[in-house]
Order: sequence, then C-alpha cells, then structure tokens
Amino acid sequence: MKIEYFTDKIVIYVIDRKVSDDIDDIKKLLFDVFNYIVDNYDIDIQNNYNINIYINNLYGTIVEMNKIDNDEEDANNIGLNILFDKLFLYEVDDPLDYIGNDIYYYNNKYYLNVDKVDALLLENSKLIYDDFVYKVLGRGVKI
Repeated sequence: MKIEYFTDKIVIYVIDRKVSDDIDDIKKLLFDVFNYIVDNYDIDIQNNYNINIYINNLYGTIVEMNKIDNDEEDANNIGLNILFDKLFLYEVDDPLDYIGNDIYYYNNKYYLNVDKVDALLLENSKLIYDDFVYKVLGRGVKI
C-alpha cells in the first residue's frame, strides 16, 4: 500500500487488490486499509469522511478519504461511493520509454494508458484516477 496524506484527504493506493461488488469484500478492504493506517502511520481517522473507492481491473484499488465537517460532536459519519471499472492514467515526464501504449498530451504533460502493470512506472509517475482522466481523454491529443 502507498499512502498520500493531504490536509483535506488521504489517498491509499492498493496495488493488485481486486474488489468485487460483494459487500463483505468491500468491508474487508476498508478494514484492511483502516488497520494499516492506524498501525503504520500517526493518522487519526476518527473524523467524518466521504470515502471514494476507485476500482480498476488492471491496477487494483484506490481508496480516497475526504474529510468533511460535521456539527455533531458525538457521531462519526462516513459516506461511501464505490466506482467500478474506472480508467487510470499515468502522468509521466518522458513518454518515449512507453512507445506502444496509448499516450495523450494535455496541458504540457504526457499521460499513459497502459495494458499491464509496470512497477517501475508506478514508482516514477503520478497516477490519475478521478474525473480528470476523462478530461485528458476528451481534450488531450493522442500521440
């Protein structure tokens, strides 16, 4: 698991973790993620969150926890959105190493759509997983 911590959200990248639409499978994923965060990081997750789970059949799963403000002091609220079959793109500096994959150029940056998991690519790029992906595909130039 890879974790990025921001002031307003926590993003957890769970590589090679396939999740089905079974509620028990989703619960197990969330418990594994929460336990990992609590055991390995000094992050307090006793707040109110909207949780988005992005599931990609090739890459795995991304859990995005967005903090929300709530006036109720005694209650923790969690909103859950599960998004299946989402497309992920990789933002790279030099696309020449990845000729043969779909490459898009948008706002002076290069984005890759790959058909197999590459550990080196995961380390050397930024993973794009939200609605920005469709902006790149719709407005970007395919090379």
